[in-house]
Amino acid sequence: MGTEDRLKDSQLKGNIRSKNWPVGDIVIAISIIIFAVLMFIGAQYFPHRARMGMITSAKFTPILLSILVIILCFVLIMMTIRKYDKASLKDWFLESLADETTKRSLILISMIGVYIFLVGQLNFIAINILYLFIMYWYLRIGSWKMIIIYSLVSGLLVSVIVPYIFQMPLP
Repeated sequence: MGTEDRLKDSQLKGNIRSKNWPVGDIVIAISIIIFAVLMFIGAQYFPHRARMGMITSAKFTPILLSILVIILCFVLIMMTIRKYDKASLKDWFLESLADETTKRSLILISMIGVYIFLVGQLNFIAINILYLFIMYWYLRIGSWKMIIIYSLVSGLLVSVIVPYIFQMPLP
């Protein structure tokens, strides 16, 4: 491959990256805004025991930081839209979903979300073993026999031995 071919190939790769770059900025900014709003809401429940008002209370710093983060994210979104006004969120999303790695990542994140939701609802040892079994099966860790052994051993280790060693209660 000649120098010109390598240069042309690297330019093509650069164009693909730059096409998705603005949409990634917007998606990350929106995700961080959601987190900052949740941080703002959570700070409202902090204790208010300050003598000098809200400025010296425990909730002042998280509220201030969440407001600043929200402002900075809106600035990022506005700058990105001004710079790359032709980026299509729909095209980026469809291209991302077509990617096998992205699909697998979204499925794994969804599994983690379901696990987190079920932890307080069901028996911890049972949900832990079931979660590990499904994860090991999805990731194709080994044969059925090995997946069952791994999930049982890992589930019992996390559910029984770890709390005993670290002396911490689990749900």
